[in-house]
Amino acid sequence: MADLAKKTTHVAEGLATLIQEYKGKPRIAALLTAYLTQIQDLEDSFFELVLDRTLEASVGVQLDGLGSIVGQAREGRSDADYRLWIQARIRANRSNGYVSDLIVIALLVTTDNTIEINQYPPASLHIIIGGILDEDPDQIALLLNGAIAAGVGGAIIYQGNLNPFQFDVPGQGFDLGQFVGAKPIGV
Repeated sequence: MADLAKKTTHVAEGLATLIQEYKGKPRIAALLTAYLTQIQDLEDSFFELVLDRTLEASVGVQLDGLGSIVGQAREGRSDADYRLWIQARIRANRSNGYVSDLIVIALLVTTDNTIEINQYPPASLHIIIGGILDEDPDQIALLLNGAIAAGVGGAIIYQGNLNPFQFDVPGQGFDLGQFVGAKPIGV
């Protein structure tokens, strides 16, 4: 697709292209200016529709609209985080279930984490999210479930946002909290 170039000189160019017989005639210039100003306003509006409603430029309600189109709810996320989740949902919707797709999707929604995928033939895999997971693992599992190939099962393995090297209650012995979690996906 060719890049769009916004033209902001409709009035000036229109007046410059008048034949010599009509140049210097104020009524013709006023009539032409009236029409060309409307054309300029129309082009400005079209460019606003095209450019200001892209995923990168959208904010607030416009971003909510894009999210509803692709099937991703905001769920209290900031615009920047929601934009990443929308990108991940688009990738999941278009996914063919390849491992590379799953890695990209997981990286989009788990910032500052490493992703490792272990495959177990004939149709199973584990997606291991390294580092502390700040996002809701249920939401990540739901997103990846839409991207995984049909008939493939597996799990997301992650570390919660707890410090694994501490006691829940002093004097109670070893940590009773959750060190790692797993969420099933697929099949």
